[in-house]
Amino acid sequence: MIDVSELKASHIDPAGRIAKVGAGLNQLEAVTALGEHDLAATTGTEGTVGLSGATLGGGFGFLTRYLGMACDNLIGVEIVVAAGADGAKVLEVDPWNHADLLWALRGAGNKAKYDPHNVFQYEQSIPPATH
Repeated sequence: MIDVSELKASHIDPAGRIAKVGAGLNQLEAVTALGEHDLAATTGTEGTVGLSGATLGGGFGFLTRYLGMACDNLIGVEIVVAAGADGAKVLEVDPWNHADLLWALRGAGNKAKYDPHNVFQYEQSIPPATH
C-alpha cells in the first residue's frame, strides 16, 4: 500500500478550465479549491473520499447529469508503473502520450495503479444570470 495523503497540491487554470491535483486531495478539498475559481466538478457524495480513487472508480455524484461522470473529465494522469524486475517509472498519460492507457484509466475501476497527479477539465460552476 502506498500512502498518497500528503500529495495535496493543486494547480488550477481558470481560463483553460483545467486543474492538476495531487492524488492525496479528497473530494471536499478539490471542490473547495475549484469553487474559489468559480469551477465545479463531478465528485462522489462523500467529501472525505480521495478524488483520485473516486475518479478512477467512475465518479458518480450530484453533478453527473450536468457534467458527466468524474472519469469523463479526466484528461491526463501522471502514473507510476512497474519497470523491470525491481523498478518503477513515471508515465505522463494524456490523449497524445499513452492514449490507450488513459482510455483504460477513464473506464477501468482497477485499483492496481498509483497516480500521483491527475489532470481534469472542469466547467463553470454557475452560469451567469441573464436578465
